[in-house]
Amino acid sequence: MLGNSAALICITIAYVFSILAFNVTGMMITDYVNAMVRNVMEPMRMITIWICSVFLYYVVDPDIGEKVGWFTFIEVFGFIFLTGGFLLYTRVIKIPKLFKYPSNEEISIEEKKEEEKEPLLYSN
Repeated sequence: MLGNSAALICITIAYVFSILAFNVTGMMITDYVNAMVRNVMEPMRMITIWICSVFLYYVVDPDIGEKVGWFTFIEVFGFIFLTGGFLLYTRVIKIPKLFKYPSNEEISIEEKKEEEKEPLLYSN
């Protein structure tokens, strides 16, 4: 199929480079900041792909994108629900009246326990 379609070759190359860019930026974010920031940014990938799909349908070619319809509300609700749940789970958003959160002292005790458990993977 690739040998018979220049468009398919271009799409495949673009796909490979987009995955490469995604993985490289993910590693850079984890290296410079931390894995939590990378995890918070994960849902943004999904909404970006969806927006690009809608853009392709209405601007480029209706054969390659996604039309906005009644199901769009389900997708948007699902995205909001997923993102909200993720942000609650990672404690980026806190609802103290609904959930009980550990104090800073309890968190530091748990972190010390985890550090004691972790084996050294390398030495300087």
